[in-house]
Amino acid sequence: MDLKKVHGGWQYPWDYLYFLYTLIKDIKPEKIVEIGTRYGDTSMVMANALEDSKSIIKTYDQTTSEYINKNIKLNNFEDIIFFKQQSFNNWLDNPEDFDVLFEAARFNKEDTNIIFESKTNPYKLGKL
Repeated sequence: MDLKKVHGGWQYPWDYLYFLYTLIKDIKPEKIVEIGTRYGDTSMVMANALEDSKSIIKTYDQTTSEYINKNIKLNNFEDIIFFKQQSFNNWLDNPEDFDVLFEAARFNKEDTNIIFESKTNPYKLGKL
């Protein structure tokens, strides 16, 4: 993965990002919905793993960071990643169809809960 960032460091451990990358390459989804964007790190990793130029990622977060759109543009993912400032509850009022739903908004060192669901292969991962 050769990704650029406008800020230093990654918000997740490298082995986790690599796992996510290989999982997306294996599943080959056309539409990913991500809840909890933060800086866009996982969005960029998933976009990098997509081989089909028709695949898209719609990513949502109730707060916005100055880095999200800058990181998307820096990696030329403007046609793949679409960020919207919106809470999960608002998204639930009008959910959209997806091949993969990814949520990692509660990632922290003390309580790492990562949920990754696919229509073909459901995953629920506990602590890393």
